Order: sequence, then structure tokens, then C-alpha cells
Amino acid sequence: MSTWDFSQGPLWQGKPIARRVADARARRRAVISGVVISAKSVPFGSSVAYECMIEDGTGELRVVFTGRESIQGLARGARCTVEATIQANHSGLFMRDPLYRLAAE
Repeated sequence: MSTWDFSQGPLWQGKPIARRVADARARRRAVISGVVISAKSVPFGSSVAYECMIEDGTGELRVVFTGRESIQGLARGARCTVEATIQANHSGLFMRDPLYRLAAE
């Protein structure tokens, strides 16, 4: 069992924490809860990554776990919460290697 919890306050390092995909901005912290709508192993440079799309009712966010081919329980239909700083590239916004927790069923 982990001893950490997701950020609870409205700010992280003096900036607002996004709680919805629609509010996510690059270089800002986000804590997003939603449903995994897709999950797959993808090439990532010379390695591999496990990529999930999470939908929260306001939009979809790509979540990438580098160096992982899969994550037990984190599959299509799973409810989860992820937390990390939002990054951006040519494909749009994404989280890389976030803290995550699956929702109890």
C-alpha cells in the first residue's frame, strides 16, 4: 500500500492544479480522474511505452508510461486517477510517467 495521496489543494508550486482535462495546460500540474478508453504498448524511441487515453467527460488525455509494456489493471474500461505535470508535443497534451491509482470496483 502506498503512503502518498494526490495533491489536494488548489495550487501546486503557486499555479492552479487542473482537475479536468478541459482545464489542463502545458507545464501545469493536473490531477485527472476518468475512464481508460484505450490502452496499448507503443514504440518509444529505442524502448517501449504503455499508452492510455483517459476520458473524464470534458475531454481525452494521453498518458504515457515509459519503459512499460503493460500495467496490470490499467486497461480499457478501468477507472483511475493520474497526477503529473502536463507536457505538450506535436501530438498535443499528455502526461508522462504519472502517479496513478485504480479506482476500487
